[in-house]
Amino acid sequence: MSLRTLRRFKESWKKSRAITALLFAAVLLAVLPAVASSYGRFSAEGKRGWVKFTGRGGSVTVEGKGKLWVTVGRDSRAQVDGTFKTHTRDGQTDYYEGFQGKAVLSGLNFKAAIRGENIKIEAVADGKAAMNGSGNFSVNGGEPEKWGEDYKWVHCDF
Repeated sequence: MSLRTLRRFKESWKKSRAITALLFAAVLLAVLPAVASSYGRFSAEGKRGWVKFTGRGGSVTVEGKGKLWVTVGRDSRAQVDGTFKTHTRDGQTDYYEGFQGKAVLSGLNFKAAIRGENIKIEAVADGKAAMNGSGNFSVNGGEPEKWGEDYKWVHCDF
């Protein structure tokens, strides 16, 4: 008699685990589009200049040659690939002098700034960017706009 009760308990436990997994998947599928839609798309390319990017969430890829500053908190991470002369750390900010390569930042509350040449930034995030120098940028797939003619700052939120 106790074996029969134990078997029923195992069967009901397996069913409840399966139902819980299905409910979790349903909630995740319902919430994921709302989270993804709150992110905007940002891209910028420039021959020379300075681009600062602040992300409240999402991810950004930064490529170029020059000086790179990367700030990540405990809820974000950075992967930096390429060559650089020196690397120093001041608090949560990493500074790469003589940088030539690619950096990918993701998570919550991160910052990236690059000053140099052949700058390229692609982001799917909730954030803002400031640009100085010469180049083009677009927000959410819109028409490309010029940034920083005559070294005037251009700011955008998305």
